[in-house]
Amino acid sequence: MSFFGWGISSEDNTNDNANYNTYAPFIPLKKTERIRYTEALSQYIAQSYAEPPEAYRDDLRVLDEMREAATMTSDIGSTILQRNIKYYHQLTFMLTKFPADVDIEFTWYDAFDNKKFIKASDLHFERAAVLFNIGAIYSRIALREKRSDPESLVRATNNLQNSAGVFKYLNDKHTEEFRASPTPDLTSSYLTCLENIMVAHAQECAWRSAAIKGLKDSNVAKLARQVVVLLDNALDFLTNIDCPCSLPNHWISYVKAKKYFFEAEARYRKSLESLSNSQYGQEVANIQLAKQAIQEAFNVIEQDQAKSIKINPNLATDIKTSYNVIIETAQRAIADNDLIYLDPVPATSSLPAIVPAKMARPVLPDIIASLESYTGEGELSAPLFKALLPFVIHEAASVYEDRKEQLVVRDIITSLDELTANCENFLDSLNLPYSLEAIQRPAGTPPALLSGSEQIRSEGGISGLKRLVKTVDENKQSSLLLLQEAEAALDKELAEDDKLRRDYPNSEFVANRSPSRDLNVTFRSQIQHLRELISKAKESDKNLEQQLQAWEGLISVLSLPRDQLEEKIPSTTGSSINDPHHLLIIKRLHEYMDEVREMQRQRKANIKELRQFAASDDIGPSLNAEMAKISSQSSSSIVKFELYHFEDLFNNRLEEYQKWKQYLEDEKDAQKELLDCIMEANQAFISARKNNPQLEAREKALKNLEMAVQKYNHISTNLHEGVKFYDSLKGQLEKLKNNCIDFSLARNMEVVDLVESHNRASSTDVTKTPPGQNNDGKHQPSAPIARVWDPSMPLNYTPRRKP
Repeated sequence: MSFFGWGISSEDNTNDNANYNTYAPFIPLKKTERIRYTEALSQYIAQSYAEPPEAYRDDLRVLDEMREAATMTSDIGSTILQRNIKYYHQLTFMLTKFPADVDIEFTWYDAFDNKKFIKASDLHFERAAVLFNIGAIYSRIALREKRSDPESLVRATNNLQNSAGVFKYLNDKHTEEFRASPTPDLTSSYLTCLENIMVAHAQECAWRSAAIKGLKDSNVAKLARQVVVLLDNALDFLTNIDCPCSLPNHWISYVKAKKYFFEAEARYRKSLESLSNSQYGQEVANIQLAKQAIQEAFNVIEQDQAKSIKINPNLATDIKTSYNVIIETAQRAIADNDLIYLDPVPATSSLPAIVPAKMARPVLPDIIASLESYTGEGELSAPLFKALLPFVIHEAASVYEDRKEQLVVRDIITSLDELTANCENFLDSLNLPYSLEAIQRPAGTPPALLSGSEQIRSEGGISGLKRLVKTVDENKQSSLLLLQEAEAALDKELAEDDKLRRDYPNSEFVANRSPSRDLNVTFRSQIQHLRELISKAKESDKNLEQQLQAWEGLISVLSLPRDQLEEKIPSTTGSSINDPHHLLIIKRLHEYMDEVREMQRQRKANIKELRQFAASDDIGPSLNAEMAKISSQSSSSIVKFELYHFEDLFNNRLEEYQKWKQYLEDEKDAQKELLDCIMEANQAFISARKNNPQLEAREKALKNLEMAVQKYNHISTNLHEGVKFYDSLKGQLEKLKNNCIDFSLARNMEVVDLVESHNRASSTDVTKTPPGQNNDGKHQPSAPIARVWDPSMPLNYTPRRKP
């Protein structure tokens, strides 16, 4: 006789029941759909890890084979259990190498309702589903044990406790990792229910073993009472209307019947204990409670049989046997007490509670709890993808690069650039160095201005800019024309398609033909995108033209030869400052300006050096060394690396940039001190040149011309970019136009073919009578056949007959 049953009907899991000689007390296995890792992981390794996937061809093949073997559940036993554990082990190791959301979609069905399923790209979900099946397989292995053999009961207890331990571990450790909503059987409430039922059955094994061995009735009662507690917990879930339960409906009846059976068993054993202690009144009270409980169990069976629910034979037999024993015992106890002992019968509510004795608990199999201890041994093979760097290493490198970017570029370099910009704005507000140049060179043109003027003349000056504007405008118009031609081709094809649908509204060939609006979506989208680009470019072009108009006069002056340019700049000859004190102030101000230029030159060189240092700062080798260090210090061969493992390394590496942060602070202080000195010297300088209109005019002219050089460079650069932009755009538009025209021609040719085929078919259907006859069979005169002369056809003379 096999072990106790669940009371599941024979329709449930028919194939799964094939190897059992009674209705199976097992948890169904989750079903899945076949997937292959090879293609998806190969692509992922190549793209995300920049490694050749060919190096992992064997690992990928083995992984596919392992999943296939683990999900083949035709024969449930130790072999399929081992396969699932091996696959679970590899999934655990894979999660140290790959991100959980690797691009593979796993499909798993609810174990109790195959209409419910989840598809998710989540290795955590895949691992949890496999672990669920491991727990289910343990329960099914326990089923094969005989309930009358003490050694079988020990094996059944171990497997049931392992099943409960797996469900508890899945609930405690894995459900919180899901990235998508799981199937109901993987929710916390379901797993808690299954855990309680598995422990209850393990506790039942302990009760049955105690009964076989003839232990004290008080101890047997305590063991039975613990079964009741566990089944009561499971029943709370099964009868909770707020929980959408997909477990079979007859589970409620099964758990209820079994709960009442063990309540009866516990009180029956307590009555026997009372009898042995000559407590005849308590014996009667306990047996009455046992009678009530077994009656409830018996009622559940009768109700289910009335509903044609097939009850597990072992459970039904146990209840009926206990019912007869308890009824007979109750009659005997009451009669003996009434006639012989006359011991007062206490109220059942006053009876002491039976303290449960826990002999079963969830036990996580050591091979699950300590995977690393079995790795590389016979039971679990060596981890796959061992040479592949964990994904977290790539994440860590990315995190470090982001932090380095934040520190180097945003915190240091950007701050230094702002410092330089602030310095320029400050000097600009003081009209430096133009006021000094006006003093230093009372006549003539400063070298920087001469250099800018020579550049402008060599590039054609204002005429050169206007030619660029014209070129940009011509290219823009050409681009718009190509865009219009592409759109016109699509519009023409759309009109043809609409006409076809109006002319043949009920034709099958029209109904089966894809509408133009569906087929040209991509073309229309490209046209819209390119139109928006041109629109934005037009705004930029317009802005440049406005700037050119605003600065045309000064740029024209800069286009003049040197002698004519110098005539345009006011001279201060004869108005220079000659006072020795004032000359000393001017000298000091020149020295300060030289310091500014040197400071900016040095700052630029230091920024370049910092960029080079950051570019050569490769944290990869250090990450690998840190990973090896962590692995060597771990007692496990499967180490789940997390980003926090590398925080100390990040901090130590970034500490090397501390000197640059200090340099930034020093620059702030030095610049402030220097600009304060310039402010003071400039005030003295202003006093020295006060009331000198010629000097002021020259300063203003030099400043405006210097700004005009900068504006010319800005306009010229952007106009050249505009020419390049439209040249590139024209190539795209030409290709798009040709594609649209080809599409339109192909669709229009298709229309011609469809119409001709339709007309031929219509002609065949309507005129099934011989040519020259109408439908009533009478001959009709044939209409002359219109022929069109083709110059390529040979002449064909028909000779006339002689009269």
